Amino acid sequence: MMKLTDYDFQLPEELIAQYPREKRDESRLLVVNRQRQDFTETRFKNIGDYLEEGDCLILNNTRVFPARLYGDSLSTGKKHEIVLVNYEGSKEWKVMIRGSKRCKVNDRFQFLGGIEGELIKKLPEGLNIVAFNEELSYQKLMEIGEMALPPYIIKLREPIPKDKETYQTVYSKDIKVDSVPYEGSIAAPTAGLHFTQSLLDSLKKKELFSHSSL
Repeated sequence: MMKLTDYDFQLPEELIAQYPREKRDESRLLVVNRQRQDFTETRFKNIGDYLEEGDCLILNNTRVFPARLYGDSLSTGKKHEIVLVNYEGSKEWKVMIRGSKRCKVNDRFQFLGGIEGELIKKLPEGLNIVAFNEELSYQKLMEIGEMALPPYIIKLREPIPKDKETYQTVYSKDIKVDSVPYEGSIAAPTAGLHFTQSLLDSLKKKELFSHSSL
């Protein structure tokens, strides 16, 4: 029987890209040929060379919203990292709170932009429900939030404002700035970050696309 540890491997931190390439489709691409059982190293811009008539390329066009907030506890003064997970309606969000074990129901938090939130319920799966004093529109989150970058990135660098642009696919759908972003996502479909518009245009000629959204 295989063990989870069988999949462990060493990945040097210096090999983890912290910022995207200026030209997204210049990223490296590894192609596995199962018939010949060999590997080819190439560039992502050449992906069309390996797609044939009858293949289907599915794109997730969800747009990422800045879901990571930092709030000061009004009772202890401690800063807490809060990640919005799902909009529950009526200004309430299901969230992840770093250090949530130290938080209690009715604890209140102060965020940037005059936003306040109250912890109204602790869920068994480690998530929480926070009620805010106003709806968190996409525009508001663009002002006060940060992108919820993967741990292997934020471990090595601080978030920057440009992340709100680069941590999006070029084909992500628009979100109305005054809407609550419950149709968006807290994380990007990362495989799609390597596409450029010119690459998409060339692939469209092969009629390979099927769009999906969450």
